Amino acid sequence: MIQDAVFQTYVELAGNACDAGNLALGERMLRAALEETERLEHSSLEDAINSLAYVHYQRGKFRRAELVLKRGLKMYENVLGTNNLHVAALMLNLAGLYLSRKKDSSARLMYERYIQVIEVLHGHDHKLLERPLSQLAYIDTTHGRFESAQLFYMRAVKIRNLIHNPDICAPLV
Repeated sequence: MIQDAVFQTYVELAGNACDAGNLALGERMLRAALEETERLEHSSLEDAINSLAYVHYQRGKFRRAELVLKRGLKMYENVLGTNNLHVAALMLNLAGLYLSRKKDSSARLMYERYIQVIEVLHGHDHKLLERPLSQLAYIDTTHGRFESAQLFYMRAVKIRNLIHNPDICAPLV
């Protein structure tokens, strides 16, 4: 379809511009791709949102990056509901942004919401939970909440062991 080609062209131009160090042009191209995806309800909207937020972040425009991710999260929640992998991916990126900016309470909230979604979709011990659990442990450790940090770390290690050593962790029959 012609619309897909237009979207892909914007994204490719944005990538080329960012690679060349022209983040302002990359931002304009990604914004155009985002507008195109909104107009056409394109399935790559999540990629455009994340890319635009990343460009803002790289340019030091942290508030703009946050607004792009929050706007995308709200759109996805309205359309897809809260228990969706696309929604969870945006939550995880927003949590990472908050953590990098030392907004620990906001990061904690997003990580907790992400974990709830993944647990609903995939269960309590899914591999997608290892990283956010470790991040929650880190946040709690930096704030002196060592007991809860230990629980998060233990759960993350259990998941890591299930991933990398499934035979050792399998129940005995």
